[in-house]
Amino acid sequence: MSAQHGRRASGVERVGLFVDGANLYHATRALGFEVDFAAMLRFFGSSTYLVRACYYTALIETEDYSPLRPLTDWLAYNGWRVVTKPAKEQADPTGRRRIKGNMDIELAVDMMELAPHLDHAVLISGDGDFRRVVEAVQRQGVKVTVVSTMESQPPMIADELRRQADGFLELADIGQEIARQLGVRFVFVEKENDKLVLRRNFTFRPGERVIIAEDVVTRGGRAQECLDILQANGANAVAVVSLVDRSAGQTKFSVPFVSLLELNFPTYAADAVPAELAKLPATKPGS
Repeated sequence: MSAQHGRRASGVERVGLFVDGANLYHATRALGFEVDFAAMLRFFGSSTYLVRACYYTALIETEDYSPLRPLTDWLAYNGWRVVTKPAKEQADPTGRRRIKGNMDIELAVDMMELAPHLDHAVLISGDGDFRRVVEAVQRQGVKVTVVSTMESQPPMIADELRRQADGFLELADIGQEIARQLGVRFVFVEKENDKLVLRRNFTFRPGERVIIAEDVVTRGGRAQECLDILQANGANAVAVVSLVDRSAGQTKFSVPFVSLLELNFPTYAADAVPAELAKLPATKPGS
């Protein structure tokens, strides 16, 4: 999403969004949720003048395909400036395969070049290597907010980066927006050995009414885990809500299930995949 750099809507803050793709992926994976990049654009664009939204990632290229390509293509067609470069495959002293694809320089250069046209830079990364570029951008009069998490183990945000930034936004707190709109408290669950658990001294009052909020429900396994957690802790589940129901209404829970959009995709047994689809590599693009 780009705009004429010199222009500024009257009284509206000019914002640049810089996303370190690999760092964001690991942070959200540690917290157990995925990112809706379309909603991210809407969030920052609703009350600011979004000059540019940039996403940086190295691509692991095979002969003609990268597992990240569906994501980067979608971003490029939906308002993001996508910056990529091929990742390099190396072997460590033990012979193990290592993938190296650092995008720090590209992100830092773009932030410096855009700084004269911004009032506020939002950096979505916890990498301490960005401390110096944050400091340099601040010297040009630009406010810098860093988005990452201290809730993962270990924390994804480097202490020196958090201290340098003008503001810090905790990724785990973004989920509080639904609760804020409803005027209630927010509780989140976390993955532990690929199972959702209630941690951080979160508790429920006996009979407390709770809504389970998901982005996408496919088979409903994670939502059911949340229902089981509520039951074990004496809370009362009111409903499950989601943005998208990929089962097209087939997924059922013991409480009402409400979604904004229903989708249905055909699935095939391994020996029954149509020939035209069998030619395509099976991938899981991720967030």
